[in-house]
Amino acid sequence: MSGSIPTTARRSTRPISSSLRENRDTYETEHRVVRQDTGEIRFVHEKCEHFRNAEGEIVRSVGMVHDVTERKKAEEALRHSERLYRAIGESIDYGVWVCDPEGRNIYASESFLRLVGLTQEQCPASGGETCSTPMTPSAR
Repeated sequence: MSGSIPTTARRSTRPISSSLRENRDTYETEHRVVRQDTGEIRFVHEKCEHFRNAEGEIVRSVGMVHDVTERKKAEEALRHSERLYRAIGESIDYGVWVCDPEGRNIYASESFLRLVGLTQEQCPASGGETCSTPMTPSAR
């Protein structure tokens, strides 16, 4: 396998190649890179613009590569937290109902909806009904 291009490198060249093949003036992509000095996997956001001469040939390309690894880690941590939060809310015997500071519904667990006899569609999303409004079918 000596001399082969790693899958990550091949994948990262696709936006460049397709922008040239499709005669586009820009491309933008996010992909992972592997640092050759440490083997560490990083994520980058890449953006490029091609400049053409009067004949339409590309004479210069200007771009940037921005390390977005920390953002990607934060996004994954948020997804994990949301999955955990939802799993807890769905597995307990009592209901979970979360409202914003104005009292509008943000989240109602299925266990909460079963407890009060409502469906997700009947649960108030915003406006007049808030967390302080009784949510039993008889109060509706």
